[in-house]
Amino acid sequence: DHQQEDNEAKCPYHIILFYQYIPLSDDREILQKYERAIQVLCESLKIIEGRILIGLSKDSEGINGTIASRDKCRLEVFTTAMMGEESVQKGNLFDEDDLEICSRFWRACQNFATLAGNIPVPRIKRSEDFKWSTHFSSDWLFPDL
Repeated sequence: DHQQEDNEAKCPYHIILFYQYIPLSDDREILQKYERAIQVLCESLKIIEGRILIGLSKDSEGINGTIASRDKCRLEVFTTAMMGEESVQKGNLFDEDDLEICSRFWRACQNFATLAGNIPVPRIKRSEDFKWSTHFSSDWLFPDL
C-alpha cells in the first residue's frame, strides 16, 4: 500500500555500526553461548534488522555489527547493554523492563566469560565506538548477499 510506504519513508531507520577486538573463544560450542545472548538481546529489544558477526578466536577477532531500528531508544538500550553495567548512569531514561533485559544479557555474558576460561566479560569499550546514522527510505536496508 502506497500510504504505508510513504509513512515508512517519513519514519527513519536509526542505524549503528560497531566493531571491537575482544577476546572470545575458539571453542564453537562456548562461543554459541555469547551468540545466543546477543540474539536474545536483539529479540527482546525487537531489533530485527541487521547483522552481527562474532569471530571464532581467542585473540585475533571480535564482534562486528550493523543493526537498525525505527525506534532509536531500542538501539540506545542495545548500546548500553553492549557497554556493560558500568555504562548505566543515574537518571537514564530506561524503564525497568529495559534494565531487566540488560541484566539478563550481562549475566549471560558473565557466564560465557567464565566458560571461555575466565576471559574479561565482552564489552564495547566506549559509546564513541558506535557509529550512528539515519536512513530515510522504505527500502530494505540489509539485502541478502
